[in-house]
Amino acid sequence: MIFSAPVFVWFFLPLCLLLCLGFLSPPRRNAGLLVFSLIFYFWGEKVFVLYLLVSLMTSYLIAHALRRSSRPAWVLGLGISLQLAGLVYFKYAGFFAEALGMLQLQPDNEVLQRLRQVHMPLGISFFTFQNISYLVDVHRGEVEPEKNPLDYALYISFFPQLIAGPIIRYRDVASQLASRIVTADLFLSGCRRFLTGLAKKVILADNIGEYVNAALHIPPQELNLYTGWLIPAGYALQLYFDFSGYSDMAIGLGRMFGFRFLENFNFPYVARSFRDYWRRWHISLSTWFRDYVYYPLGGNRKGPLRTYLNLWIIFPLVGLWHGASWNCVVFGLLHGTFMVAERLGLERWLERAPRPAGHLYFWLLYLVSLAVFTTDGLSHAFFVLKAMAGLGTQTDPYQSAALYFSPALVLWIVLAILFSLPIKNFLLLHLQRLPHRPRAWIFSFQRPARLGWYGLLAWLTAGEISGSAYNAFIYFKF
Repeated sequence: MIFSAPVFVWFFLPLCLLLCLGFLSPPRRNAGLLVFSLIFYFWGEKVFVLYLLVSLMTSYLIAHALRRSSRPAWVLGLGISLQLAGLVYFKYAGFFAEALGMLQLQPDNEVLQRLRQVHMPLGISFFTFQNISYLVDVHRGEVEPEKNPLDYALYISFFPQLIAGPIIRYRDVASQLASRIVTADLFLSGCRRFLTGLAKKVILADNIGEYVNAALHIPPQELNLYTGWLIPAGYALQLYFDFSGYSDMAIGLGRMFGFRFLENFNFPYVARSFRDYWRRWHISLSTWFRDYVYYPLGGNRKGPLRTYLNLWIIFPLVGLWHGASWNCVVFGLLHGTFMVAERLGLERWLERAPRPAGHLYFWLLYLVSLAVFTTDGLSHAFFVLKAMAGLGTQTDPYQSAALYFSPALVLWIVLAILFSLPIKNFLLLHLQRLPHRPRAWIFSFQRPARLGWYGLLAWLTAGEISGSAYNAFIYFKF
């Protein structure tokens, strides 16, 4: 079940809201939400809901064992190992089997064939990282172990963020699990945020994705300059609106039930460096790796060489987290290399250079990395990069543009670029500089303008949901 599916929008969500907020008393709401969350996961993953339950209960029990053990470091190591063992098996078994096959080490072995067919449970990367962060925080004494197993189960399995994040820290929601109030303002802000995310997904991401998917299915040898650039540029917009849309929906749904989740995006496409980009993109993931991997490795506290080494360790892991493929590993290595180059002095130069130079630097290299990230295999990535450099097929690019270009694509791209920028912040800043009377006159239209805007979004998204085919969120496969 996905948030943009009719069964979720018209049936599951209204029923969940009605029962959990309308009929259940506050002390029983967590139990009600837990039941709905498990139904939500079972809908798509069936028997793997048992793995989810085993995973979260293992962490729940180990967290309490940490407090009683005379050797807590060993207990923590056991807890993390158990979580990572499940993640490695379900997510990377096929990757390791393919790697052994490439080395021609028993490529036809029956065990390797079975490993290639292992199914990856949805959301395993997200709920595994939440379990690990909880265990580490308990070990560090930053949080107390949750006493109520049902509350901990809800923390891990809460359906808004279960299968595609954001990665929620227990310390950020512990008090909300124990007690929270659903106010009318909070509920309405959640509805607006959910509708915004839904519009990002079904209006922008899915429509742009149709053109990107068509370009990805072009035989690699037939790519030219136009289609070569369409793949990473279109995918950049599709990926942002798909995933930030999901995060908006998760945050909005959380608010409807009284939870306040931290933001996961902060206009990453205005970045002028990769360091700035990772402060703005998928914030819950980048801060997770910072706090639980980068800092324990020494961060930047042990000299420049150790800092560079840590970056080259962290970013391939970030890439591998996104997918079990060599493309993702190379994507991470590229970003790690860019981060090292910026620490060596490039970032200081970018700060002194004109702003367009920083944006040009970031976007050129970012699109190169996405050309690797989004393609199927390194050989496909090579052909895309070759086409981007103007060394692809000699086919007339205008002929290709006629096949993979339309006025609708121009509309979606223009809208996507506009809405990826902090236009609202820009307008509010300049409105505040107006004299009092014209400013007050403009703000008097704020409420009807807001009603009109969200009414338009509701109408457009309802049409897209009713008439579109199933389009899973991109981060489901991560």
